[in-house]
Amino acid sequence: MNVPDLLNMAEVMIDPIWALQVPANFAHKKQVLPFTQIDGKILVACLAGNNGLLLRSLERSLKSPIQLEIADAKSLKLAIDEVYGKAQRATAKNLETQPANRAGNDEVINLCNRILDGGILRRASDIHIDPDKESTEIKFRVAGELELFEEISTTKHLSMVSRIKVLANMDIAERREPQDGNIHYVFKGTGVPYDIRVATIPTKNGEKMTLRILGLGAENLTLGNIGMSAAHLETFGSNIAQPHGLILITGPTGSGKSTSFYAALREIAHDKSKTILTIEDPVEFDLPKIIQVQVDSEKVTFAKALRSTLRHDPDVIMIGEIRDRETAEIAVTAAMTGHLVLSTLHTNSAASAVARLLNMGVEPYLLSSTLRLSIAQRLVKRLCEKCAKPYPISREQAQQLNCPELEGTNAFRATGCKYCSNRGYKGRIAIFEMLPIDASIAAIIRPGVIEEDILNIMRTNRTQLLREDGIDKIKLGMVQIEEIIRITSI
Repeated sequence: MNVPDLLNMAEVMIDPIWALQVPANFAHKKQVLPFTQIDGKILVACLAGNNGLLLRSLERSLKSPIQLEIADAKSLKLAIDEVYGKAQRATAKNLETQPANRAGNDEVINLCNRILDGGILRRASDIHIDPDKESTEIKFRVAGELELFEEISTTKHLSMVSRIKVLANMDIAERREPQDGNIHYVFKGTGVPYDIRVATIPTKNGEKMTLRILGLGAENLTLGNIGMSAAHLETFGSNIAQPHGLILITGPTGSGKSTSFYAALREIAHDKSKTILTIEDPVEFDLPKIIQVQVDSEKVTFAKALRSTLRHDPDVIMIGEIRDRETAEIAVTAAMTGHLVLSTLHTNSAASAVARLLNMGVEPYLLSSTLRLSIAQRLVKRLCEKCAKPYPISREQAQQLNCPELEGTNAFRATGCKYCSNRGYKGRIAIFEMLPIDASIAAIIRPGVIEEDILNIMRTNRTQLLREDGIDKIKLGMVQIEEIIRITSI
């Protein structure tokens, strides 16, 4: 008989909508984990030999047809521990005998914990709590897109918001003014702490609340897995190894700029002889052996913090963002006087970063002698390698990419499977455009230089642009054509 491959839960994207509906003690006792829904059935990972009684018990609890998926025992145990934590295995009882949550405060606490655990488990960057007339929607932003997690009644909204305000040290009596707060939350499954930034704003239907989860993905912060090609890795690696100079990463909010620099800082930190200091708003990842300064827009600005930082003799400085002329001038001066300075800038391309700094008032001779590398970056959804299907590229698609030679060659599209929670995608990957500042670029850095001037030199030097890096990733089956067209057309 053919024995089907066991499901490796380490490769499965677990959907908290279903996983958190099963009590922890039952999951530990029976070694079961609902992890997604496909074609109206909830897929439940379990061990071989589970009987029909378990199936019927789960169907009654989840109120939906069940499909059992036989999983590798070790990976299933680790996944259950991650979702529910390691406690209470010995006291597990049958699903039908689980006590209901007590009314009142316990119900609110459980609801808030479920939302926070669900957001972390789903690897959401943000949790949106959006009140309407008849209900409140809880949404997660995952890989740049919003998805519904849960819908609750308006009667629970006020108590839920009050509970989160208490956790975030906010004023629960103030409902007419926007507020900001912070939660230090330990995810029960792994014991990993997360900082969660909380913001409220009053609306006609109640307070809207947005929670930004900081620190997710810190375990993957290495240069090797953020999406750089071998050529880009060599260019980036050689520049961050320099003793001084300015390196910029440009792109819109949410394009992964800070993540790339965090990966760079971890690489630089291997050199124990260097002091690394960051100036951020907010500090998104807690990096060991690195001094991190939190900017307060009212008391400690980027410029003020940077000026003070220079008195502490750092070798490497990361500035979260260059926002104004003062910060730009201090950053360039620091790069000139023997520091390696890393920073981000809000522009659309690597070439436009040069023009932006000149427009801010940075002297051309200083910029041409300090700027080492300008990078543009975007994030695109990464295809699930388990279910991506090949198909021939059409003439229209090839023309949209401005690469007619691609017509008829293979690309890949999302289909959806049990490994990616039927979404067709697993996480995101970055595409890059890198502009090393060589003699030909430095020679034209002057007042009035425009992006097109620099782009002409990049084309002459055959520098790979954002779309071209995206096309390489299309060929490798990493991303879908539509993603690259959408991202690089902006």
